Order: sequence, then C-alpha cells, then structure tokens
Amino acid sequence: MKKLITIIAFTFLSAISVSAADNTAAQTEPVMSESLNKISINHASAELLAERLNGVGDKKAQAIVSYRDDHGPFQSLEQLLDVKGIGPSIIEKNRDFLSL
Repeated sequence: MKKLITIIAFTFLSAISVSAADNTAAQTEPVMSESLNKISINHASAELLAERLNGVGDKKAQAIVSYRDDHGPFQSLEQLLDVKGIGPSIIEKNRDFLSL
C-alpha cells in the first residue's frame, strides 16, 4: 500500500511539473535559438544585437529595435534594409546568425 501511494504521488507531482514547464515555455518568445545559436531580430534587445552582430553598434541596434517597435515584427531579414544605417553588407555578414 505504501508503495502504491508513493507511485501515485510521484506520478501526480511529475504531471504538475511537466504542465508548469509547458506553460512557461508557451509564454516566452525565444530571443536566441539555442540549437542554431541564432538571434531573433523580432525579440532581441538592442544590447544583445549590438553585442552579437558584426558591424552593429549601440546606435544601429537601437535603430533596429525602434523600427520594430514602430512598424511591427520584421517579415524578412531583407526588411532590415529599411532601417537607417543597415545596408546589404551588414545583413550578409550576419545572415548566419539571424532569424525572425
């Protein structure tokens, strides 16, 4: 009987733990894809963009975030060209590190 109660309690606690983890994951948007080590231009902070992207300093990173705030999420990486100070060479240098 004691073993049965232990199994039931363990099963119940495991279900609660998995449910809580699923809810937390659903509520947060990834800034970086861990498996690919890419930065989401639709979620990353200006600080992270400036730190991780080649040719992007504080001002350009803030311009990316400001553009995103004003116009909504980027629909493509090429839409970064609409951001003042971002040209084709910056996109190409960082293409492998970027995601939407």
